[in-house]
Amino acid sequence: MESLSNPKTINPLLLPSLFELICRERLDDGLPASFQDIIRVFTRNASENSLGHFVHRFSDEVILMITFCLQFKYLFQYNASFGEHFYGLKRVRLVANASNASHPYQLTLKDRLTSLSLLLLIPYLRGKIERYYKHLLEMTDEEREAHMDRFLVPSNPNDPNSPKQKTWRYRYCELLLNYFPYFDGCLASLAFLWKLLYLFSKVPNDLFSNSFVAQQGIERIDQNDIQLWKSFRQAFENSIRDSNSPAASAWLHFKLSFLRVLYILGNVTKIMTLGLLFVFLKG
Repeated sequence: MESLSNPKTINPLLLPSLFELICRERLDDGLPASFQDIIRVFTRNASENSLGHFVHRFSDEVILMITFCLQFKYLFQYNASFGEHFYGLKRVRLVANASNASHPYQLTLKDRLTSLSLLLLIPYLRGKIERYYKHLLEMTDEEREAHMDRFLVPSNPNDPNSPKQKTWRYRYCELLLNYFPYFDGCLASLAFLWKLLYLFSKVPNDLFSNSFVAQQGIERIDQNDIQLWKSFRQAFENSIRDSNSPAASAWLHFKLSFLRVLYILGNVTKIMTLGLLFVFLKG
């Protein structure tokens, strides 16, 4: 159970500057675009029957899985996204967790999964919507009308000449063309306003989703966090060792094997991402 009477008070000395938070946000947001460029280079000349063509066709989903492995590792090992850990930051609960007396403001499993969903799904869905909107805008009026006419169906299925009615996809295109710029502008204005509120210490996090949805604040790491990371890793290695014992249940063995695979994939994507950053900085 959570204790709502124990709100987190962040030490002002541990509060990151707005500059650090903007850099963190740009680094996290720039990861999918960097992976997209790499995939484009390696799949440029792929044939239609090759694995490269499949990766190119479903590049958004491939990038989502790569980013998932990377952010999963950092959130579950360091209580931070990749960008946050890169700049020496961590996420903390704003409300104490009474079930963890030794570290009441440490993220729980639910907190980490919520953070992971906000980090991955919102940018993924927004990117899909924005690309489709731009695709519609790039069409001529005749091409756009022909494209949207495909989403009209006869009101009477038995009579092809009956009046056409709009499907949900047709209405989606209409809403996108008419309101997406305003919706996107409102989100950008809200993000800017939230950063101003953080600048004047009115909110505990510069991201609206983290403050309002995930109920998380952000602060700089300290020496205690480094010791905590070591204990996390040791506990994880011990749990994997215990899962190989005859007494371990099949479900426990499967669950920890799955986590082991994610941990290895997370390390691979970590090395790859840090390598990309090194090449970029050297260039």
